Amino acid sequence: MTSQVLSAAHLACQQIGQAVVLHDAFKQARDTIIDLVEVAEISRTPFGASVMGPSGIGKNTLISALQQQVGSADLLGARPLALSLSIQATPSVGQVIASMLTQLSFPPTIRPAKIYDQSEDLISALKEQRIKLLFINEVHHLTQGQRKLSGKTITDYLKLVVDETNIVVVMLGVAGGGYLEQLNDQLFSRAPARCKLEPFSANDKWIGFLQALANECRAFDIHIAHRKFSRQIHRATHGLIRPLKQLLEIAVHLAAKRGLLAIDEQSLFDAFAVLFGASGSVANPFLKKVVHAAPAAA
Repeated sequence: MTSQVLSAAHLACQQIGQAVVLHDAFKQARDTIIDLVEVAEISRTPFGASVMGPSGIGKNTLISALQQQVGSADLLGARPLALSLSIQATPSVGQVIASMLTQLSFPPTIRPAKIYDQSEDLISALKEQRIKLLFINEVHHLTQGQRKLSGKTITDYLKLVVDETNIVVVMLGVAGGGYLEQLNDQLFSRAPARCKLEPFSANDKWIGFLQALANECRAFDIHIAHRKFSRQIHRATHGLIRPLKQLLEIAVHLAAKRGLLAIDEQSLFDAFAVLFGASGSVANPFLKKVVHAAPAAA
């Protein structure tokens, strides 16, 4: 592998990983949440949304895109105007408050000992720093098994935060049948907007997404993904964005090891074997013995 090919592969993996393709559902969710933030700034009416979709569909990418769009309170970006929490397997109100205080630059050494006092500091800081958005990711953890009691406590507290600060709360989790509303209907009445991110079907929108992603990857030629292997890639990734990016990044790396500046079916076959071959849930949809793609123009 030459240094030129290695550098191209490294850059291509970064470009694929960081690419944000504004497909219809993603753009609708982003625009909906931005509209809520803009209206909340001129209103005392609580607003919020839930974003549901399977793991790997792009919820974390949506959070990152919205954090960038909402921006920060100064030109250096040192004080963000959006906070993001990930609900862990054993959540508690104390953990939620502590995480938010940390993001607001309140180190543990200066926090009061009692949760009530920490909450007072948090509410004051949210108001003073004019935080606009609060993302609650992996929110489905609040409803699982014996966590429902702590989930009810946490959502009660989030309702208090919304009422006190007028912050727009966005809850993200796996798709389900209304379990969040059943957990705390008062909080979810304050966050009425509903957005869905669903796996792509193997159709023209999927091909268009692959083409847009290939256009974002300028350092390496991955256009064969939409020109020839869109259906095989769909079978391999189930139309989900994270495994798609993983497959293409490994394929780029493996193609570069063979001295190429373009992925081919061999590299896709090998990448599938590396990532998903041991699971046995889907047979490798790519053929191993193929004519290698010609190296792309430097």
